[in-house]
Formats: sequence, structure tokens, C-alpha cells
Amino acid sequence: AVIFMALAIWLLYQARDGSFFKIILAGFLGIIGYWIRQDHLIIITMLVFFIIEPTHGTTKEVWRTYWEQIWTAWEIGFTGIGYWTYCTTGFDLWEAAADYVLVYQGAKGPVPSKRWQAVRIGIEDYARMHRLRDAIETARQTGAGDLADKAEARLSEVVSEAKAAQWEPGLVAQIRNEVIDVTLELLG
Repeated sequence: AVIFMALAIWLLYQARDGSFFKIILAGFLGIIGYWIRQDHLIIITMLVFFIIEPTHGTTKEVWRTYWEQIWTAWEIGFTGIGYWTYCTTGFDLWEAAADYVLVYQGAKGPVPSKRWQAVRIGIEDYARMHRLRDAIETARQTGAGDLADKAEARLSEVVSEAKAAQWEPGLVAQIRNEVIDVTLELLG
């Protein structure tokens, strides 16, 4: 159990560069360690939480983290993601030095954070890529195989292109628009 937990902690420490694979592997090792010895679960949970939940930094840095999680989920074939909390806490977030929620309590209802906005946009991006994948299949079924192959090749590149550009919002917007244009071309 201690070996699995030590490996998980080491991988989480190494994942400071944002390596999604290392975080996932650390999670699996943590689960194995948990099954073997359940009293270490809280340590692994806290470490994963602090590594993948950014609270400080520029809007671009925070958005990058949330976009990357969702786009990486697309890239590796996941159909969903999850977060530690949506809006649960025992203290006033407006006075807190650090928080991890996606929305704040407001006088007239929820107040979205920049993290929540990034999640929303990331989910919309996922839906756009999913729609393009569906349009590719439709194009193949209707005899437009060459166009479908070209669109599929482009779709397979979008996540790695966004990663290589460090999730620059302007480039991500261009990619987003291209995904929309290619989808419309296939459906047109």
C-alpha cells in the first residue's frame, strides 16, 4: 500500500506541468493503495484536488486548465468529466483567500466564476467536435468519403494543435470556428 501511495504522490508532484496522463495514473495508483490500505485516501484526494483545481492566476491560465481537461477528455475518448465541487462550502467565499467552487452564492442566485465560464465553453467545444464527428459519419454514408476523410484528419489534429499553442484563446477561437465551418460544409 505504501509503495502505491508513494508512487501516486510522486506522480502528482511530477504532474505540476499539467500532464493529464500522470494525474490519471496517479489516481489509479491511489485507488490501488486505497484498496490495500484505506486510511491514505484523503491524502491522495487532496493532492489531486490541489493540482487540477487552479484558483489563482490570470483568466487565460485558469481557462486553459479547464479547456485542456475537456478537450483532453475528447482526445482520449472520454464521454464525461467531473469536478470536486460545484458550490459547496461552509464559509463565505467572497471573503475567502482561496476557493475551488465553480459558482458563488449571490443575493439573487448563483454568480458564475471564470472557472465555470471556461467549463461551459469547453463543454460547448466538446459538443461542436462531437457534432463534426457525426457529420463525418453522415458524409461517409451519403458518398462524400473524400470530404469526410479530410474533415476527420482535421478533427484528429485540433486538440494537439491547441495544446501546442498553449491554449492561446485567439487560436482556440480559430480552431473552434474551423470546426463549425467544416461541420457546415459537410452538412451543406
